Formats: sequence, C-alpha cells, structure tokens
Amino acid sequence: MGCSLGAVFELAAIVGVPLFTPDPSMMTMQAASLERTLTLLPRAVHPSRKAVKDEF
Repeated sequence: MGCSLGAVFELAAIVGVPLFTPDPSMMTMQAASLERTLTLLPRAVHPSRKAVKDEF
C-alpha cells in the first residue's frame, strides 16, 4: 500500500470528506447524503455497440 494510503487521506482532505468524526449523528447524516448521491449514478456503463461515424 505504501504511499497510496496517504494519497487517499490527502484526497479526502482536499475534497472535504471527513474520514474521522467523533459525532456518530454527523457520520449518519453523511452516509445518508452519500447514499442519495449514489442513487443518481448508473450501476454500470456499457460501451457503445455502434461505430461512430466521425467523417465529415
């Protein structure tokens, strides 16, 4: 793992995601917010089956 773990902590700090909080209710609110956000994302992304005609 090495530096990759430090990169994860740094990225979380940059985007404002608190990884450690002493208040359980705050963690519950953040988990609910994340769940609402994840429902907007597709479950899977499929590649296009048709060839794109990009010759003008």
